[in-house]
Amino acid sequence: MQLDIVKLLAGEGDGFFAVGDDDQSIFSWRGARVENIVHLNKDFPHLEVMTLERNYRSTQTILDAAFHAIAANKHLVEKRLRTDRGPGEKIRLLVCDSEAMEARVVVETLAGLERDGIPLDHMAIFYRTNAQSRPFEEALRRMRIPHRVVGGFRFFERAEVKDILAYARLVANPKDTLSFLRCINNPPRGLGPTTVGELVTYAQQRQLPLLEAAREFGGQKSGKAGKSLVAFADFMAQLKVLSQGNLVDFFRGILDLSGYRARLDEDDGLEAEGRKENLGELLGSVAEYLAVETQPSLDDYLQRISLVSSLDEGGSEKALSLMTIHTAKGLEFDAVFLTGLEEGLFPHEWSRRDGGMDEERRLLHVAITRARDKLFISLARTRARFGTWTRQEPSSLLAALPSWLFEVRRGPARQSFGQMYPGGRYVDRSDSQLPDDDLD
Repeated sequence: MQLDIVKLLAGEGDGFFAVGDDDQSIFSWRGARVENIVHLNKDFPHLEVMTLERNYRSTQTILDAAFHAIAANKHLVEKRLRTDRGPGEKIRLLVCDSEAMEARVVVETLAGLERDGIPLDHMAIFYRTNAQSRPFEEALRRMRIPHRVVGGFRFFERAEVKDILAYARLVANPKDTLSFLRCINNPPRGLGPTTVGELVTYAQQRQLPLLEAAREFGGQKSGKAGKSLVAFADFMAQLKVLSQGNLVDFFRGILDLSGYRARLDEDDGLEAEGRKENLGELLGSVAEYLAVETQPSLDDYLQRISLVSSLDEGGSEKALSLMTIHTAKGLEFDAVFLTGLEEGLFPHEWSRRDGGMDEERRLLHVAITRARDKLFISLARTRARFGTWTRQEPSSLLAALPSWLFEVRRGPARQSFGQMYPGGRYVDRSDSQLPDDDLD
């Protein structure tokens, strides 16, 4: 439609001028098609293309990495960015044991950069999906580093995360009125405001917690609403039993037995997929807790995340930015931490399914070129995905980046681990070419 309007405005002559970059077309899921740029010469046969190849932001090492990131793409308007700033520092590749270690290493590294004189608001942490922000938020709060999540909510403030935690809090404290009211009709159970209001009145008159009143009141009320209240009370009793066992199974039980997961599965949109990823990351946080806690309990887990989410470190104007790569388009920072370079994360598993690898490469190009001076790329060897620990493979996108652009740094662990590093070079953790020093 926009192209048709432009044709009408341009008329029969050549009254048309456009500025764009096919290498930064990253919003196909919003309807933006890179072909609109690449095929302009078909609609305007006399079109003259001027490539703007001088870059005033980044070092040449960063620009070279960006070039190789998209070299395999189709429909590429050939251009090679150059700068007068010199080669600059090599890109630092941070290889970590787990997502928690990745967050710790990234945060400790950027804290060191701040001590060296780079302001926090001149640095940023990028990730492919919003769900990945959680371990970084927790690590930043532990170190009391001011930060803000740009373009979205903090992890534990996201609606679907708060919904599932409300169920957990109601199990831990059956007298929690706010959690009960959040859970009772979420997902919908055919309980309208009138029924809930009658239940609240019934509980107040008898000085009962709402959960206890739900069973009594539901048993007295005829029809579907009464049965739904009794079923909800039975469901919460079932969750109470589950809470005495493995906490990952308990939270999975909330998702499955409540119908919350099924409700999300009915929607195949991107928003629902994002919500499911956030819930998967919540299960991952539970799995991480179980991995380090010798005497785990639901009360202790809830207390820990309440403490974490109550620490507000985002009020400072000089705060570190956390954001998805899509949000970062158009921005620039002295130091960029590009995280989660693993298969299934970046490139995202959707890209394989939908044939979107070209756009994933453009997304990597955009992420790389946000950095002015320093670029750090990190990955984790294991990750708790939906509460299950999985071995992660390094991103295939890394294989396109020449190894001479990188300085590879390992996390603290010592066991051998084979990976595909930049340039397609397969190495083992025992390879003597890898530096033996720890990041910290």
